[in-house]
Amino acid sequence: MVALVYAAGALGQLLCGRLADNYSDRQLYFCLFLVTIPLVGLASQLTEIPLVFSMMAVVFLSTGSLPVENILLARYAPSNRHGLVFGSKFLLGFGFSSIGIYLSGWIFDLRGNFIWLYFILVLLAIAVTLIAYFLPRKQILQSI
Repeated sequence: MVALVYAAGALGQLLCGRLADNYSDRQLYFCLFLVTIPLVGLASQLTEIPLVFSMMAVVFLSTGSLPVENILLARYAPSNRHGLVFGSKFLLGFGFSSIGIYLSGWIFDLRGNFIWLYFILVLLAIAVTLIAYFLPRKQILQSI
């Protein structure tokens, strides 16, 4: 089952990367996270096989957003700072993902389920959706 979730993630990167070549990356990023919000909420109520399928969709969308995110970073970051920006992105990603492991264990120990973890994930998806909505339409940053 875990392999299916990872396969969905890989497929998401390929398909969403292709979509980013043909459509507005800003709007695509917004839509990917907008759709993620109800799917994570739905996943919080599911178990077993339905949960696996729901999480396949969530992983498809969240990993599918990565190529679009990279395009946005390249567009809005000054060209002489791309290395710093992408390095910071991966540092933050790996740092926060490791904190997520401890957070999920702590939440389960405290509550006996993962409802609050899903709630936090929904809030984060809402925050990313709002940020994507307010991104400028044109490139505004130039080399500093």
